[in-house]
Amino acid sequence: NNSLSGVFTRPTDPKEFLHLIRGALPYTETVCLLIGERDEYGQNGEKYTEEQAAVANCFRRAGSKVLFHYWSESDPRTVELQKKADQSNVFILFSEPASTINMPVLRGIAREYQVLIAASDLDAVLEGAAIGAGVSGAAFSAPLMSLILDVVLCRRNRLSPPICIPQQPVMRYCYRNMREQGLELTDEQYAMLRARTIEGSDDTKY
Repeated sequence: NNSLSGVFTRPTDPKEFLHLIRGALPYTETVCLLIGERDEYGQNGEKYTEEQAAVANCFRRAGSKVLFHYWSESDPRTVELQKKADQSNVFILFSEPASTINMPVLRGIAREYQVLIAASDLDAVLEGAAIGAGVSGAAFSAPLMSLILDVVLCRRNRLSPPICIPQQPVMRYCYRNMREQGLELTDEQYAMLRARTIEGSDDTKY
C-alpha cells in the first residue's frame, strides 16, 4: 500500500554535449548513440528515450550524421560496434545497464579506432569515457537517505514525493582518456581545460 517514490535527475541539455564535443573536435562529422535494448520498446515502439532523441536531433540540426548502435547487457554486438566505430568520430553513452557492463569492450574499440567517448553520467568517465555530464551514482545517496527515513522509518509514505536532482551546470573530462581515444589538444586548449571558474564547485547541485 506504499506510494511510489524515488530519486531521479534531469538530463543535461544536449547543446552542452554538442558544444563541448565540437570544442574538442571541431569537425565532428558523425556521432553514434549507443542504446540499450529493452523489452518495453515493443515491436512497433520508438527504440530510444526522449533524452536520446533530443541528443540525436541536436547533432542532426548542427550538421552531424547520427548513427545508432543497439546492444544489450549480454551482447555488445562487437562486430557491428567495430563497423560503427570505423564510421564515427564520437560514441555517446547513456546511463543504462548495457553501458556499464559493456564499457571494457567499448573502451578497447574506442582506443583501437580512435573514437571519443562522451557519456550522460560521470561514473562512465571514471570507467573510461573521455567526457561526461550529469551526476555520479553516489549523488543519489543523500536524497535517497531522506526518503528511507520518511518511507521506511517514519512511515510517512503518503508525504514522500519523488526527489529530483536538477540538471547539473558543468561537464567533466578525463584528459588521460581523451588522449587514449586519439584526441590531440593544443597547449592553449589544454590550458583552458585546466582553468576553473571562480564560481565553480565540485559538489552536486541539489
